[in-house]
Amino acid sequence: MREYPGFYIDRNGLPALAGPEGLLLPVADDSGRVVAFQIRPDDATIGKRLWLSSAGRRSGTGSGAPAHFSYPAFVRDPFTAYVVEGVLSADICSDTLGAPCIGIAGKTNWRTLDPERLATSLVERIVIALDQDDPNVQISEEARDAGQFLGNHVQVQFASWDGNRAKGFDDCLIKKLRFAIS
Repeated sequence: MREYPGFYIDRNGLPALAGPEGLLLPVADDSGRVVAFQIRPDDATIGKRLWLSSAGRRSGTGSGAPAHFSYPAFVRDPFTAYVVEGVLSADICSDTLGAPCIGIAGKTNWRTLDPERLATSLVERIVIALDQDDPNVQISEEARDAGQFLGNHVQVQFASWDGNRAKGFDDCLIKKLRFAIS
């Protein structure tokens, strides 16, 4: 049997699905194939976001924390891609902006991006819009590190907004706040 993240064989020899109850979010690669799932649990005491994983169970496997690629229904800017934190955030930003968005699993997880592959796609510019955990810091150290990592392959810019009014870029867009790209 092939191994798929989140699935395992239970004690009766039947396929089973691991994970708590909650919102199941598909994580797609740059070709649109679902490569993992993230769960936003109904019970917040077990965490905010969990990866669907059956690692450690019979015929189980983990998913890792791959980047999620979200493409809008109507593309207004096919040459710019935004890097944000989170699967759902990427989907919201992509549809709002009309541009591809890449959701990473936390600000330190930017190394999951493949700069050479991004450079061979149609994307000419990456806008890094990681969450503003500290409203006094417009561009985090992690965002700058990601920019350096990607900068040898594509043009990199940074989005900034009022971090006191919106922590994430998706919140900024939903609230229709102004943002700057530099």
